[in-house]
Amino acid sequence: MWIALQDLSQLDGVYGVHKARTVRNNLGAKVFFRPEDYATAKSISETLGFTSGYSHSQTTREGEVASEGRSEQAVAVLTVRELMELNDRDIIFFYKNLKPGRGIRLEYWGSPLLEKRRAIPPPPVRQLPPVPDIVFPSASPKGNGFRFPIDPDDYN
Repeated sequence: MWIALQDLSQLDGVYGVHKARTVRNNLGAKVFFRPEDYATAKSISETLGFTSGYSHSQTTREGEVASEGRSEQAVAVLTVRELMELNDRDIIFFYKNLKPGRGIRLEYWGSPLLEKRRAIPPPPVRQLPPVPDIVFPSASPKGNGFRFPIDPDDYN
């Protein structure tokens, strides 16, 4: 499945919050361009996670340094602001259980080789044979509790 969205709330509007989450969680690959929406940028930032950083502190008495300290704390890999300031060609991508990545969008119109390949016509496709009807077992209140076809609302 491949979908293109300007921000994640578009799915919420079409499917509702719970079904939209189900759709998002079942996408194997996710590619994000610079988000314009704060909520989408926050979601991406939270998905990217955190790394370790140090906070520095300094105490002065009578103009002289009395003590210094530093403490380790979680720092976002990319903050919401950094995500919203990405260049037009920058992308953030997630693929299955691999670590997220950052890349640059490949624009076919900027590559003569890809532009040439784009001009190659697709091969002919034969018509598929007819598919026989699938007969599902009927729902039974005393059966094993399964209903066909399965309604996702039964599980939310």
